[in-house]
Amino acid sequence: MGLYANLPFLVLLVCACSLLSSAPLAFVGPAPLPQVAEEAALEAEATEARTSVVLVIFDQLPVSSLMRTTDEIEGELFPNFAKLAAESTWFRNASACYKRTVLALPSILTGNLVEDHSLLPRFQDHPQNLFTLLAGSHRMVVHERITAMCPTELLEGGRPQYGLDSKGAPRADHFRRFVARFDGGPGPTLGFLHVMLPHVPWEFVPSGKKYGTKMLREVGLGAWSKYDALLDLGVQRHLLQLGFVDALLGELIGRMKEVGAYDETLVIITSDHGCSLRGLDRDTPTIERARDLLHVPLFVKLPGQTDGRIVDRNVESIDLLPTIADVLGIEVPWETDGRSAFDEEPARKKKVLHNKGGGSVAVDGTFPEAWPALDHKRTLFGESPTWRDVFQPGQASEELGRPVEEFELGVLEGAQARIANAEAIRAWEGTSTVYPGLLLGSVTVAEGDPAPREVVFAINGVIRGVSQTYAREGSSASFVALISDKDLPAHPQLRLYTRGPEGRLLALESN
Repeated sequence: MGLYANLPFLVLLVCACSLLSSAPLAFVGPAPLPQVAEEAALEAEATEARTSVVLVIFDQLPVSSLMRTTDEIEGELFPNFAKLAAESTWFRNASACYKRTVLALPSILTGNLVEDHSLLPRFQDHPQNLFTLLAGSHRMVVHERITAMCPTELLEGGRPQYGLDSKGAPRADHFRRFVARFDGGPGPTLGFLHVMLPHVPWEFVPSGKKYGTKMLREVGLGAWSKYDALLDLGVQRHLLQLGFVDALLGELIGRMKEVGAYDETLVIITSDHGCSLRGLDRDTPTIERARDLLHVPLFVKLPGQTDGRIVDRNVESIDLLPTIADVLGIEVPWETDGRSAFDEEPARKKKVLHNKGGGSVAVDGTFPEAWPALDHKRTLFGESPTWRDVFQPGQASEELGRPVEEFELGVLEGAQARIANAEAIRAWEGTSTVYPGLLLGSVTVAEGDPAPREVVFAINGVIRGVSQTYAREGSSASFVALISDKDLPAHPQLRLYTRGPEGRLLALESN
C-alpha cells in the first residue's frame, strides 16, 4: 500500500502568490531542530498525532471565480472543485488577511498577524510555525519558492533554491512532481507545496496547453488594461487558467484515492488572497475592491465526510494553523491571533485586509449579499457557461461553428486588417504543447468610415469567434481574441470579416 494507506490524512490546498523551486520533492523523517525551534516543537513531540498533513498553496484565487451562484460551485467548468464542495464543509465567508505573499504565508503558517512588516518570510523571523510545530512527529515534504519558513535542518539535502525567477517556472511540472511523491514510507507526513497558479501570467487553457503570451507583452498588453475589451479578456484568461488548476486538483485527488488515502483525508483548500479583475488598479485595497481581494475559497473535508454543507462563519487565513491543530488534537504552544474554524466561540465581527505599509481596509464580517465580480462574470459568459462560452464571451452560440457560406457574403472595400501573428498561425503543425491561440491585430477602413466594432474570424471556412475591437481612433481599431486549442487544426486557413447590414459578413483583406 502507499504511504498514507492506513493513516488519517490531512491535505490543505491554499492559494498564494509564489513560484516553485525546481528541486525535487523528498520525504524526510523528523530531524534535530536548531535550538531556537526546540521550544516551539516540544508540544508536538509529546503528542500522538497520527494524521498526515499536506499543504499545497495555489495563488491569486478569488472565490467568486469558482462560483456559479453564492451557494454553488460552477460544476461544468470546475468539476473537481465542485465534487470536493459536495462532500466537504464550504466556509464561503472565508477571507485573506494580506494581499502580499511575503505577509500572507507567514500569517497562514504561524496563525498570527505579522505586526512587523520588516520581517522576512523565513524561519529565522518566524520560528514558531507549522513546520516546527510538527517537526517532532511528522515526516517533511517541503517545497518552498519565495519563502524559507521550514528550518533547513528538516530538509533532506538542505535548503532548495528559492526566489523569484524572471524567466518563469514550470508550474504544472512542479505540481505533478509533488503528486507523484504520494508513494511509500511509514509514519505521518507534513507535505508542503507552494505553486503560483492560477496567478498571472495567464497562459494555460483547461487542457494544459499554453497559448503563448510573449506577443502581448511585446505590444504592451499586460494582464490588466484601461480598455473594457481587454479587461474582459483578462477575466476570460483567468478562468481558462483556473480550469487547468481544476484539472491538477483532480490529479491530486485521483492519486490520493489510488494509494487509499482519500477517504480518511482532511482536505482543506483555500487561497492566500484573491484579486480584482475589475479596473486597472487591481491591487489597491479600496472598499470597492476589498471583497475581491479578501474572499477566498475554503473547503474543509473531514475524514469520513461525504455530505457537503455551507457555513457562513467569519473565518480568516490566520485560522488555518489553529484549525490544523484542532483536527490533529494538539495544543499550539504559543499564542495565536487565529482560532479554529470549528471554534464554538462567536466569530469576529470584522474582516480586515492588512496592507503592507498601512492603509488597511475593514469590512463587515457577515457574508455579503452583493457580488459584483460574480455578476460581471455572468454578464460575460452566461448563467451556466461551458468552455465554449468562456472562449467566446457574449457571442451568440448559433453563429459559432457555422460555415461562412451559410451567410450572405461581401467585401468591405478599402479595409485592411493586419494579424500580428499570422505567420505563426499558418505554420502551426498541431503537435506542440504551446499553440498560437492568441489572435492579435488591427483593422483600418477607408478614411471617413467608422472603425468596425467587431471582427469575425473563421478557420477553414467555419466561424470560430468574434472579437470586440478596442482603441478605436477614427478609421482604425485593434482586436485580440483567444482561439480554443480544439478549434485550431494544423496549418489553418484564417479569414477575417466584419458584420454588415442585414447580417452580411464583409471580408477584410488581411496579411
